[in-house]
Amino acid sequence: MKFTLLRWITFVSVIFQISYFIYVLPVLLYLNYYDYNVPYLNQLFASILISICIYVYLQTKITFLPLKFFIYFGMAAGFYGLILTGLFSFIHLFFLDIYAKELVPTLLFAILVYGALNARKIKTRSIGITTNKVTQLQRFAFISDVHLGSQSISHLKRILRLIKKSDVDALFIGGDLIDSSSFDLDQLGLLNEVTIPIYFVTGNHEYYLKDFDHKIRTLSDFNIINIDFKTVSFNEIQLVGLGDNVSLADKEAYLASLDDSDRFTILMVHQPSLWPIVADKCDLMLSGHTHSGQMFPFHYLVRLQFPYYYGLHKKNGASAYISSGSGCWGPKMRLGSHNEIVFISIEPE
Repeated sequence: MKFTLLRWITFVSVIFQISYFIYVLPVLLYLNYYDYNVPYLNQLFASILISICIYVYLQTKITFLPLKFFIYFGMAAGFYGLILTGLFSFIHLFFLDIYAKELVPTLLFAILVYGALNARKIKTRSIGITTNKVTQLQRFAFISDVHLGSQSISHLKRILRLIKKSDVDALFIGGDLIDSSSFDLDQLGLLNEVTIPIYFVTGNHEYYLKDFDHKIRTLSDFNIINIDFKTVSFNEIQLVGLGDNVSLADKEAYLASLDDSDRFTILMVHQPSLWPIVADKCDLMLSGHTHSGQMFPFHYLVRLQFPYYYGLHKKNGASAYISSGSGCWGPKMRLGSHNEIVFISIEPE
C-alpha cells in the first residue's frame, strides 16, 4: 500500500502510541509498585525500538517467528497488563496493601493462558430455517475469518476435519481466509481433497495482500469458487455473493439491480453492515468480520460500529447470521468469544 506523506506520518504516529501505551506503559506502572522510575529517555528509546519492530513486521514480508510472537502476543499481554496495572494503581489510592506485585502477574498469566487455550477450540453451531421455497433438505457449512497467516494451515485442517464429519452439500467461506502476504498459497492444496463445492467471497484482509488480484484469482486452483458480485444456483438455492472491496452504497446498488426471485436466496457478504436493510432482498444473510469482539472488552467497541455483531437475527421473515469467525486475527487469543463453524439446515415446511 502506498502512503502519502500525511498518511505515513499518521500511520507511524499510531504505531508509536501503540508501542508506548500497550508495550511500555504497563511495565512502567508495574515497576512503580517497586518505587522504581524509568528515565524518560529510556522510555522514549524503548517506544521507538518497539515501533520499528511493529513497522517492519507490518510493512515487509519478514516472517521471523520471534518477531511475530512479540508483536501479536505482546500486544495481548500489554493490553491486559495495562488494564490490570491501571486497575490496581487506582485501587491503591484507597487501599495501601493490595498485593499488586503478586496479583498483577498472576492474573495476567491466568488471562493469557485461558485466552490462548480458548483460541485453540473450534465450536460448532447449528441453525435451522424452514421455508416453502425448498422441497428437500439443504445443508451447508459456513466459516469466516480463518486468517491464514495469523493462523497456521493446521488450524484449517482441524476445521475441515470437523466439516468432513458432517453431511453437508457445500462449504461457504465468508472472507478473510488469508491475511498475510507471506502465506504460501500452495498450502491450500488440501482444499482439493474436499469433495463438496466451496463458495467464497472476499473480506477486507484479502485486499491488504500484496498482488491481491493475482492471489484471489489463484484461489480457483484450490477448488474455491469466487462469487464476488455473482449469483449462482446450487440445488434449490440461489446464492448471491458480494466482495468487500466496494462501498456500502455500491453493495446496495448491486443488490437493487438483481431480479426478484422466488427461490430461497442466501446472501454472503463479509461485513454485516447491510443488515437489516437487505431483509427484503434475501432469505438468509451470512457474514463475519466482527469476530464477536474476539477479546473482551472489545465487543463493546465492535458493537458501536456493527449493532448486529454476532448471532442469529430475524426481520420480516428473513434471517441473518453473523459469525464470530473460525480463527483469530493478531493475537491467538479469545476471551468472551469463540472460533466456530456454523452448520445451516434449510428445511421444507
